[in-house]
Amino acid sequence: MTSMKKKLFYSGIAALMLGFVACNQGAKNAEDAENADSTEMVAEQPVEAPAPAFDKTGAYAGTLPCADCSGLETTVELMGDMTYKATQDAKGKKDGHSEAAGTFTWDASSGIITLEGADALSFRKLLVEGDNVVVVGDDGAKAAENADKYVLTKK
Repeated sequence: MTSMKKKLFYSGIAALMLGFVACNQGAKNAEDAENADSTEMVAEQPVEAPAPAFDKTGAYAGTLPCADCSGLETTVELMGDMTYKATQDAKGKKDGHSEAAGTFTWDASSGIITLEGADALSFRKLLVEGDNVVVVGDDGAKAAENADKYVLTKK
């Protein structure tokens, strides 16, 4: 090969190599930009706050109204592992003792505690009010009359 042909040949190879390196660098930059975009997307996703911990554990007691007895002596114990134990004794009735135990759910937004498996009791739902709980209907509503008689006080 003549010297001119060699120069052209090597110049062509050098141009091809530069083009190849430039293409690879462009692909690497595009990949880096894509990775940065996906990282940004992950960072922008809102993180759900964990539900507030249930902090109303303890025993609650009171005497609830009763249509055919002189009152229902009621005790409910709420444990930190989301289980409960409850008893009710109908005053003046020979066979007026009821017990229930199981799990409960707590809706932090409404303050409602729902006792699972509480069929033996006269209620299933409690509303947290300060340091006490109030027996409410299945719809979460307080009693229309004598609402103060449905309060169970923390022991």
